[in-house]
Amino acid sequence: MRTLLITLLLAALPLAAATRAAADAPAPSVRRFALIVGANDGGAGRVRLRYATTDATAVARVFEDLGGISRSDRLLLLEPDRAGLFEALGRLRAALARGRSPGTRLEVVFYYSGHSDELGLLLRGERITYDDLRQAINAVPADVRVAILDSCSSGAMTRRKGGVRRPPFLFDGSSRVAGHAYLTSASMDEAAQESDRIRGSFFTHFLVSGLRGAADLSRDRRVTLNEVYQFAFNETLARTERTQGGAQHPSYDIQLAGSGDLVLTDLHGTAATMVLDADVAGRLSVRDRAGNLVAELTKPAGRVIELGLDPGEYRITLDQPPHVREGRVRLERGGRAHFATGLLVAQAAERVATRGDGTAELAAEVAAAPAPARRYRIVPFNLSLVPELSVNGHGPGALNFVALNLVYGESAALRGVAVGVAGSIVREDVAGVQVSAGLNYAGGWLRGAQVGAGANLARGPARGGQVTAGFNLAGPGSRVVQAAAGFNLVGAGAQGGQVAAGFNWAEGAFEGVQVAAGLNRAAGRSRGLQVTAGLNLADELVGAQVAAGINSAGVLRGAQVGVVNFGGEVQGTQIGVVNIARRARLQIGVVNVAEDAEAVGLVNAIKHGAQHVDAWGSETIPAAIAVRLGGRRFYGLLAAGLNPGTDRVRSAYGGGLGVHTPLGAGYFADVDLLEMSLHDGENVTQVGQLTSLRLAVGCRLARRLAVYGGPSFNVFVSQDRQSPAIGFGPQQVYQMTAHTIRLWPGFFAGIQI
Repeated sequence: MRTLLITLLLAALPLAAATRAAADAPAPSVRRFALIVGANDGGAGRVRLRYATTDATAVARVFEDLGGISRSDRLLLLEPDRAGLFEALGRLRAALARGRSPGTRLEVVFYYSGHSDELGLLLRGERITYDDLRQAINAVPADVRVAILDSCSSGAMTRRKGGVRRPPFLFDGSSRVAGHAYLTSASMDEAAQESDRIRGSFFTHFLVSGLRGAADLSRDRRVTLNEVYQFAFNETLARTERTQGGAQHPSYDIQLAGSGDLVLTDLHGTAATMVLDADVAGRLSVRDRAGNLVAELTKPAGRVIELGLDPGEYRITLDQPPHVREGRVRLERGGRAHFATGLLVAQAAERVATRGDGTAELAAEVAAAPAPARRYRIVPFNLSLVPELSVNGHGPGALNFVALNLVYGESAALRGVAVGVAGSIVREDVAGVQVSAGLNYAGGWLRGAQVGAGANLARGPARGGQVTAGFNLAGPGSRVVQAAAGFNLVGAGAQGGQVAAGFNWAEGAFEGVQVAAGLNRAAGRSRGLQVTAGLNLADELVGAQVAAGINSAGVLRGAQVGVVNFGGEVQGTQIGVVNIARRARLQIGVVNVAEDAEAVGLVNAIKHGAQHVDAWGSETIPAAIAVRLGGRRFYGLLAAGLNPGTDRVRSAYGGGLGVHTPLGAGYFADVDLLEMSLHDGENVTQVGQLTSLRLAVGCRLARRLAVYGGPSFNVFVSQDRQSPAIGFGPQQVYQMTAHTIRLWPGFFAGIQI
């Protein structure tokens, strides 16, 4: 059974003073930082979760939109190992140390969604004990710490803490409090659960819904800890009472003194607002244009609720048994849109399948249902010119085992083979093969293959293959292989492969391969591989993008290999001429741009990386200057220098790559390879190429000042046999047919600012 634990750890602001003067002091400004972690992989022997990274992304988004955390002050870490998590905690501590200033209160949000047991978190089979995690979080130099752990056996942490259960509350900027608070999604012997329908864990889903405004009982457009906890508690318990995993009972352990409530989100700064009017009452589901469930709540009559959402179109479903009604509303940036009962339209019930393994249940249902119950007439063999001229005739739908359509034929259901010259349509269920020169269509369940020279369509959950010269389409929950000369489209939750000369599209949790000569598009959250000669696009992809042109991904765990790579949160590597990402584990290219990344390239614009100017001299180039850009370990150099010779002055231009290693106590070691082109000072003609392997040991005297020096090994290749005198000391010289090669050891020393 999929398990998911949610633990909410909150440590509050210390008591500032007991005097009246201190109580009347102005509230400090607040700056929030966040480390958001999602990990589906708990190691061997544990079922891989589906939505831990999805939960982490949703939490990061709501705190960025409404929780006062800027994008530059948060780290989103997907599928890390134990070392990666502690390394990120170290980066968080460093960020807070840099961000501290007088009069500013620092707050930290730590969120984890993934596997754990009663002893601690599990990352790729490695355990982080609760004690180790607590110590690491306590070491973060913040005034307020909020930690959210989303895994199983959450009650273990609160029981070991030994607190007193009291009504939950935290405190805003005007409060004076001391203590800590722990909240958990389940008791020690309960399993937290995730759902295919909501595409996430129950508790985190309702936590996010509450933070977006559903929990705002006071209607002050600010959501406090007390409000969101009560909302998430009630909704989680109500939704899990009848699940296979059993009811979850969120609990808490709080030791706090003071008064006030910590505001977690503020709807005044939302991009757009949906106002659910007082006359709307019942169970509400809000989905975005892509079909993602963004909020869910039970709304009482007479109460107005505001939700802070992104601009766009939303579909609202109101469930008031036995009636289901739907309406749509569009939110403009900075605007407020009201939703009232007058916008609702009655909807007919339809047969659906849950995501993931739910399609198997539907397949069994279709196969087991007796033909008379579905009003089929069994016609073993159908011969038709057109539907009006066929053995099937008129009346209730016919189930065929073999169908031969000379032009175009229709069946209600097929358990065999249908062959058509122009087209073959089965309006409900197919268990077999459809072959036609033009069009295949399956309106219900497809188990088999469709082969056509024109278009294949499967609207319901499908399993099998489609082959066409033009167009393929498969419905939600499909598990298919598609091959087309033009266009492929797969519904949500598909598994398989797409091959097209033109365009591929996959929605939801696509697992497979997309290969196209033009464009690949993976909408929603997907797993797989994209290969194209043109453009790859993905919203959230676990896998790889390979392109002879451009790769673009919002959230990617894997690799991007292309000429130009664009990424949002890249938990992997970008390899290309130009790499651009918000955050990336590693970028390898000529130009790398990111807020935070390790980068190997000549030009590295890394906001939180190395940005220095080096000035040095050597026996070869006495006066040189370089711009050093990179991440924390790797850097690139763009350099220029002068070499005043005895007969002429030579200029040098070039660049290099290097590795930076901190040695502690302000010392460091750098190893780099520098390639310089030497030119005559009078007519700027190239006289040769200088390659230097350098080892430097340095000492940082101040944040923006360091000195360094060390040995080098140099290789100079002249442009012709007339090699100019360069360097000094013993040299090994090789006379070649068209060049002269000189090798010698050297030295250099410089400063860095």
